[in-house]
Amino acid sequence: MSKKNLISPLILMVLSLCLLLVPGEIITTAIQIIGLIILVASLTYVIISIKHKMTNIVLLTPVITTIMGLLMVLYPKSVIGIIPLMVGLWILGKSLFKLNIILAMKKSKDKNWIKLAIVTIITTILGLVLVFNPFKTVEFMLRIIALIILFYSILDIINYFLAKPKEVKVIRK
Repeated sequence: MSKKNLISPLILMVLSLCLLLVPGEIITTAIQIIGLIILVASLTYVIISIKHKMTNIVLLTPVITTIMGLLMVLYPKSVIGIIPLMVGLWILGKSLFKLNIILAMKKSKDKNWIKLAIVTIITTILGLVLVFNPFKTVEFMLRIIALIILFYSILDIINYFLAKPKEVKVIRK
């Protein structure tokens, strides 16, 4: 194995350490960079559309995209929080639905209603965490991913040294 095989795990290790130490900044910067790219591309399209005197309907998409890119650059944490917020609201909706099932089970004297109630309380709490703290939730998930990448890169480096051919001295008679 050549030393080039160490490059990938070392890069992954550095990336995972960055994600572990400053996940919020990494996410925010990534969203802002993507937003800037979208902003430049859509503004270019708006300028070309105006220059070629295209219809207002043709301008609608790049104008909306420009606004989206601008929001990503100016308010990256808000953009990041949308996905966990939506998932959290979905979980809360499912929990409310299960509440009806729990009440029906309790009314029919089904003993499993308590177990279902415990699970529903846990999922409701998780949904509330996602709704009220979406950015920290994304940071936490990113840290878990970073730990997995770090673990993988360490194992890859160990594999490199285990598989590295050893120099063997041949004794000639």
